[in-house]
Amino acid sequence: MALDAVSGTTAADSAQSLGQNDFLQLLLTQLQGQDPTKPVNHTEFVAQMAQFSNLAQTQQINDHLAQSITQQAAQQSIGLLTRYVAISTNAGQMTGQVTAIEFDGREDGPKLTVTSGLQAIPGVTLDRVIKVSNTAF
Repeated sequence: MALDAVSGTTAADSAQSLGQNDFLQLLLTQLQGQDPTKPVNHTEFVAQMAQFSNLAQTQQINDHLAQSITQQAAQQSIGLLTRYVAISTNAGQMTGQVTAIEFDGREDGPKLTVTSGLQAIPGVTLDRVIKVSNTAF
């Protein structure tokens, strides 16, 4: 049985995108610098507010999507408990049984502990799982 890897990362890096506060700061600066004898065209102002509303809604959708991905990863990892997996490591491929799951709430998702013989490898992310089986490989 193959298992698709699930990643909890978001599509856009938040450090590179303008947020709600940035937009409000820009709008405030524009209003402070405007000529009182030539106010902003109402059509332009309404268009800017619509863009702001779209930005806020898009941010909410992104937040909900990230939460859904995290929940899906958690559910997927719970199904792996006591099952045998093949994982990729820096040294190659390793097989073992999933003996523990850690949920730390970070974006990279739940961490598995894979035990092979006496060796336990903690902190295995779902994207490193190659194969899953009910029996040992």
